Amino acid sequence: MREIENIAKENYSAAKLQNKWYECVNFAFYLLDKKIESKNIYILAGLNSDDYDNINKYFLAVIDELKIFKINENINYNFLCYLSRKIHNDEIEAIYALTIKKEIML
Repeated sequence: MREIENIAKENYSAAKLQNKWYECVNFAFYLLDKKIESKNIYILAGLNSDDYDNINKYFLAVIDELKIFKINENINYNFLCYLSRKIHNDEIEAIYALTIKKEIML
């Protein structure tokens, strides 16, 4: 459950700080891959990534179902963890992550 909580916070941070709402939708697919299912998870997984109002609504509903608290706390820290995970998974280059970090810290 700790891993799920960390990924949820990281993806929500990415959505909030960089308008990457598809990360919240990806979180729903992650949960489905882990065999965690609910009506809200299925709805979230089916949303278009530019429907940020509904993504936010259903993501927060999923968070409530999973009993993950304080999703907005330490948003910068969680975003840095998100960048680290993306680097580790070879999804982004480290230099690109540093550029992003510099932008959000200004």
